[in-house]
Amino acid sequence: MNSLSLDSRMQVCIARRSGKLTRILLDRAWEYGLSVQTLPCKATLIDAGFDALGSFEAGRILVEICHGGLANASLDLTDLDGFILPQITVESLHPVFSTYGLQASYPLSSDEPGIRVSGSIRLYLDGGSPAEDASGIAVIESDSLPGDAVALHLAEGSGIAPQMLTLIAAPIASVVGATQIAGRVNESVIFTMKESLGIEPSIVKQIVGRAPICPVSGASPTENRPYPDDFIHYAGEVYLSVDDFPDDDLDKLAHRLSFESASIYGRLFCDLLREAGGVFEKIPDLNDINKPAQITINHLSSGHVSRAGKVDVELLVDLLEGRNRDAG
Repeated sequence: MNSLSLDSRMQVCIARRSGKLTRILLDRAWEYGLSVQTLPCKATLIDAGFDALGSFEAGRILVEICHGGLANASLDLTDLDGFILPQITVESLHPVFSTYGLQASYPLSSDEPGIRVSGSIRLYLDGGSPAEDASGIAVIESDSLPGDAVALHLAEGSGIAPQMLTLIAAPIASVVGATQIAGRVNESVIFTMKESLGIEPSIVKQIVGRAPICPVSGASPTENRPYPDDFIHYAGEVYLSVDDFPDDDLDKLAHRLSFESASIYGRLFCDLLREAGGVFEKIPDLNDINKPAQITINHLSSGHVSRAGKVDVELLVDLLEGRNRDAG
């Protein structure tokens, strides 16, 4: 995918921003509950949730790193009918490029579909040519702490020397992992436009979204438990401004971008994952379920504002209280 091709100045800008954010994690690793090691191939590995506790602040920073530094993320609290949960709010700058281009995660390889990669490393994995002294930052989603094999695969695919790579890894069932997934709420909108609706997402000029951060659970993937995806589907809220789009179709677009329009509305992610044998990629209609609960769209030219969807507090409260509700 050559859509990530950028001029050298933008590559330098993204590398600099990503590097500064990563340096914060390295310099404050002890404070943020992170563990840092050097792999045998000389790549740097930041453990953000496997053998390390992690922190919400590390997760917030990781959201910005996933965007290649092209985002502002902040933390606060939200009240779901008496359940007080942390929440992340994200403004994605250059929305299509920073979310679909960098934040969206893709399998390391066909042989390793369970290891997913995002962040500025994608500039080079998708066809970009790194400078001779370029560094690469890869955010890794995996069920186990990555080692030399993953770093060497990334080095070969990106053309960046292993000693210039930094891998930041967090499982879903960790504070950092849950935070960075909640921070993908804007990505879900851009991804749905491109992959499900066939609408050119460049119509999106600004986007701000928020989602509660899922409580961490060590339960098996096939057990009933809250997943970060549920909190995007049933409580994620996104505001976007668009242009170069038919004003008469704005209401329809808002509806199609909200999770209420999905065929699986009312179902929980643990049920979908169980039916797929615990394999994320085998969930049916995967491209059509990456949607937040509520959408508001402002058309910049006409001033028209459309909204669709709703936050389903009752379903999430049932989930948090351990009452599995399956409306499917």
